[in-house]
Amino acid sequence: MTDGEGIDGSADGGEVGRRAFLRTAAGAATAAGAAGTAAAQEGGGNESGGGGGGGGATTTVQVGPGGELVFEPEEVQVEPGGTVEWVWESGGHNVAPESGDWGHESIEDEGFTYSHTFEEAASFEYVCTPHASAGMVGAVTVGSGGGGGSSTALPNSAKSLGVAAMAAMMSTLGLAYFFIRFGGDYEQPSE
Repeated sequence: MTDGEGIDGSADGGEVGRRAFLRTAAGAATAAGAAGTAAAQEGGGNESGGGGGGGGATTTVQVGPGGELVFEPEEVQVEPGGTVEWVWESGGHNVAPESGDWGHESIEDEGFTYSHTFEEAASFEYVCTPHASAGMVGAVTVGSGGGGGSSTALPNSAKSLGVAAMAAMMSTLGLAYFFIRFGGDYEQPSE
């Protein structure tokens, strides 16, 4: 770079060229993508140990973690004699079975726990009555269901963060394209 040249190599020193702008935009998009990926991985999976268990083992299901309207994990598998413990992470929820009388139908607040031991091999579906229409449903499979629990690899919050990061990157790239294609401020012609 010589005296009088700008950062992008232009002679006028005041304007940013297309290549420098694209390089900066691509670097920003890459950094945003890396930050989103790292944050999604940091969120972790199922720290409660849910998703499987043998007879007599206890599997934990979080009720409304982080204020979300979900059971985490949504589906668990236990062997006959296994116990499932629901731990309320936010208030205003219950565990109401679709059939049977094993659930906890009262609406409870954060910090409440409810446990039930499942003795017979079957599948049991349950909902949070106030939030069933929002998709707050869960299932317990008792017995060997063909190879382990079916909890998701990523929690819903990590998926949402990934979608938001991708939307932000696409918006940035869209704006970059718009400014490159159609330019920025044009000087008014002098009369």
